[in-house]
Amino acid sequence: MTTISCQLPEPRRGVTAWWPLATIALLLCAGDYFLRLTYPGRAINHTPPWSWLVATAESTLPTLFTVVVTFVAGLGFWRAGPRRGTAWRVTGALFCYLAIDDLLCLHERLGGWLEPCVGDHGAYVWVCTLGPVFAITGLACGWRLLRDLATEPARRACLFVAFAALAVALGFEAFESAALDSTVRLRGMRLVEWNQWVEESLEVLAPVLLVAAAWTQPPHGTGAGELG
Repeated sequence: MTTISCQLPEPRRGVTAWWPLATIALLLCAGDYFLRLTYPGRAINHTPPWSWLVATAESTLPTLFTVVVTFVAGLGFWRAGPRRGTAWRVTGALFCYLAIDDLLCLHERLGGWLEPCVGDHGAYVWVCTLGPVFAITGLACGWRLLRDLATEPARRACLFVAFAALAVALGFEAFESAALDSTVRLRGMRLVEWNQWVEESLEVLAPVLLVAAAWTQPPHGTGAGELG
């Protein structure tokens, strides 16, 4: 009697398993660059389907990609909580919230409500109010997660670079108001256009690294976001 068995392939353990997501992210950044920082692109970036690739607009492909990937990363960190500790759960909740916030524009709405009370500080109101909360929470959780991943250097590197990219993106967000008023031009484009492109590109790329850090199966299947 012949026995036929069907065995599912083992989940990939290396962070290189996430290169398709990284490729999509890089293509989205390149498309956004063409449409906003080149003259041929700027001539067509207001008409579909090209307008779907502009990262600064709501409900476009870069925005939706960032929302979905950030939420998936948050789920991975949250799922690791029972094995890794509270910091992983808090990190997961933070990124799930950030994904929902980005989708619904909650921080912009909060900034609009607070602006009459806080006033003009040369930066968006939400950066002055929510920014420090996100930064402190991220630093505290990131430090703990980096410690937990001391024996997994590839995942640790992904996590470190992702958090650094998000911190730099927050800095560019804070600088955007000043860039808007600047008369500096690079290759004929206003400084604010370059500022926005760098910020949005970092926000597209960082979640991919977070997914790699959260969902890559660790050695012996004993860590965050285990796929098995």
